[in-house]
Amino acid sequence: MSKIICGELTFNNIKYKFDFRDNILVLLPDELQEYTKWHFEHIGAREKFDYVNIDGTTNNGWYICFIHVKFSYLGRGILQAFIPGYVICKANGISPLPICDNIEKLRFYGTCLDKFYYPKRIIETSDFLHSDDIKFEVNKNKLKTEDFIVNKDKFCFGVYWKAPYSSNINVVLDVASFLEINFNNCKNINEIVEYYLNVKKFFSFINNRKYVKFDKIVAYKNEQINYGFKEHDDIRNTEIEFEFFFVDPEDKFDLNNSLNTIHIEDLDNKFSKLYKIITDKDFLTEYYPLSTQDNNYIDNEKYINVSSAFESEFDKLYPKFKSTFSAEYSEVKKSILKFIANKKNRTNKKIKLSTDKNELTSMKKVIKECEYFSKIIKKIDGSLQEKIVYSYKEYNDIIGSKKKELMKNYELVKASPGILADKFVKRRNDISHGNGTEQFTSFEIISYELMRMSIYCITLERIKMSKEKMKNFIDKLF
Repeated sequence: MSKIICGELTFNNIKYKFDFRDNILVLLPDELQEYTKWHFEHIGAREKFDYVNIDGTTNNGWYICFIHVKFSYLGRGILQAFIPGYVICKANGISPLPICDNIEKLRFYGTCLDKFYYPKRIIETSDFLHSDDIKFEVNKNKLKTEDFIVNKDKFCFGVYWKAPYSSNINVVLDVASFLEINFNNCKNINEIVEYYLNVKKFFSFINNRKYVKFDKIVAYKNEQINYGFKEHDDIRNTEIEFEFFFVDPEDKFDLNNSLNTIHIEDLDNKFSKLYKIITDKDFLTEYYPLSTQDNNYIDNEKYINVSSAFESEFDKLYPKFKSTFSAEYSEVKKSILKFIANKKNRTNKKIKLSTDKNELTSMKKVIKECEYFSKIIKKIDGSLQEKIVYSYKEYNDIIGSKKKELMKNYELVKASPGILADKFVKRRNDISHGNGTEQFTSFEIISYELMRMSIYCITLERIKMSKEKMKNFIDKLF
């Protein structure tokens, strides 16, 4: 059964009753307009609304803010909008109601965090086999990590625990891991949404999943609240909680159920560096699978996406790949660029001396063509095939055992890096030209899988992770 929230809010200086269910918000004015009059007043005005965050109060007196709302007309003054997210504060005993601004701290809870920072690490037990006393103790030193600084914000992982009052006698301790971000500067709702998307993207990388879901997201701020009555002041600094809710896709998505997943220790104290890389807008994650089931098949879209992600990451690590590893290539490239630059300079000099309009037009076109070819040649630093071959060889100690498993599964005796690269590039080009309709071959599938692993290797090399740690990372994910 979907959650239904009702209440009141003001939008464009008009008071509305609102009804929110199934991610759709409907606003009803106190008095509905006569339809004919409303229709003629709003002809051609259906696209005038901008995206806004809109505050209101629920029927039980809670503060609510709907995020990134763009209304459309239903008629007679009624408005509706799809809601991608909203935030609620249940502090209805405070007047006026606190609003979601000047946020100082943010916390995330969820399965992905429990897997990354295993919460039962805080529990220490006695030696059951050699002791008559059975003891469970909470190690307070493991309740929180030290801070990781990311763009002046303080990130830390921790464990929330409590001894539950429960009819289930087998439950001794409730534990849950969290990620806490203490902001260097206070944040507004839109900035919180950006942090949410970045944290989500980071855990997509950690779990090799296109989507991850958080069980709870809570923002905090402190306010001076007067708890006194009339003439007696009792002002206290009070922490106010705001809980965020975001719409998850309807696709079936999951996390790997294995306990052998990526833990914070696997990052070798490089969380901050990795977080910055992953949350960069140019870091591509579209090729990640949605679920365990989705991970078991390949399609053309995934093939193109993994190719784009590979080239993007490779070029960041080796911006001058061919020029670095081949002195001859570097020399030829420089010579071509120098020739184009000289051609451009000579043409510019002729333009200054010429008065013929036709000749000037022709020479200006030459200048444009020189600039065009110069940009292209500067970007060329090795073919996709060469980059694939290099990666498969460079990371063979890490992905070699996975390659052998794949070859055994597909009953292949030989699959050199060159052959695999050729097959991948040919298939990628066929798809790009609309010809990728045939069934994937064994070589194409193996190369696709190895490329996914290579992308992770490249990213981990960018943070200077050791080969041993990289192999552990790959073995856990793939």
